[in-house]
Amino acid sequence: MSTLFLSSVPASIVLVGSVCQFLLIVFLYAFMKYPPSVAKDTCPPTQAEARTEALAPIRVPRRQTMRNLRGCLADGQPVRHRLRGHVDPFLGTYDGETNRIVCADGTSVKSFSQFAVHNMRLANPNLVNPQANGWTRCEVQIEDGSWVKANTLVIV
Repeated sequence: MSTLFLSSVPASIVLVGSVCQFLLIVFLYAFMKYPPSVAKDTCPPTQAEARTEALAPIRVPRRQTMRNLRGCLADGQPVRHRLRGHVDPFLGTYDGETNRIVCADGTSVKSFSQFAVHNMRLANPNLVNPQANGWTRCEVQIEDGSWVKANTLVIV
């Protein structure tokens, strides 16, 4: 009887029915994996939930996160910026009275980024809008004579 019934039904309807049965099985299997009887409160927290519960959000005003040259450099401390592809670095010194970096050509700038951009313009005056993060691109000479990146300096 069943072979007689299937032979009278078009193949497209049989295919659609098979696909629907497959989707129903997949759907039921997905819910069998996580039974609805288990409450969310009894489940252990995931790693992301545990991290957010352990660490309370801390809001720091932007002014406290900005770095100040006066807090990082001593008066007369040498500063340099090395461009990619150039052998000789551009040198400058920190002036504590004016809180500025004095470049080798006599120009004074008020931040590491301006120091780096000034040197980029000296090397290539055709640059339209040079930008540089001076805290990562500039280096400062410390007491033992070695050069360290500006972003590794301790703020005092």
